[in-house]
Amino acid sequence: MEKIKEIALELEKHGIQSYFVGGMVRDEIMGIPTQDYDICFTGVKDIQKVEEILLKHCESVTSLVGAKFPVWIGKIDEYTIDFAIARKETLNGSTRKDFDIVTEDVTIEEDLRRRDFTINAIAKEVISNTYVDPYYGIRSIEFQCLYPCYVEAVMK
Repeated sequence: MEKIKEIALELEKHGIQSYFVGGMVRDEIMGIPTQDYDICFTGVKDIQKVEEILLKHCESVTSLVGAKFPVWIGKIDEYTIDFAIARKETLNGSTRKDFDIVTEDVTIEEDLRRRDFTINAIAKEVISNTYVDPYYGIRSIEFQCLYPCYVEAVMK
């Protein structure tokens, strides 16, 4: 999507990197269509600047959805895209809902670490189209493609 690249190029002028993350990247690697469009930003110092740039390029933007961390939901053509600032989570209690969120100075690798499965912990830099795969999600996908029966048995 060319408009996402335009957003990424403009954000890069402000020291912000843009990455495709999650299901979108996983599905692309697996060669299947996706409806899951997520973009993660690193290097954000000025939330208002991000929102200003999103409003300039998206048909509509729902600003800062989410109680604990900022997420914008943008509309580009027929696509709904979640734009979020990279974050890391630290458990501070006994339930899965008891955690602190940090968004300042979080790397893409730190953001990917909190994801549920290695196959969802892959990012793809928007401008260069290079993968960031610190937890070997691509290898997990390749293994699944080679041994689908084994993976299905393990996942049950």
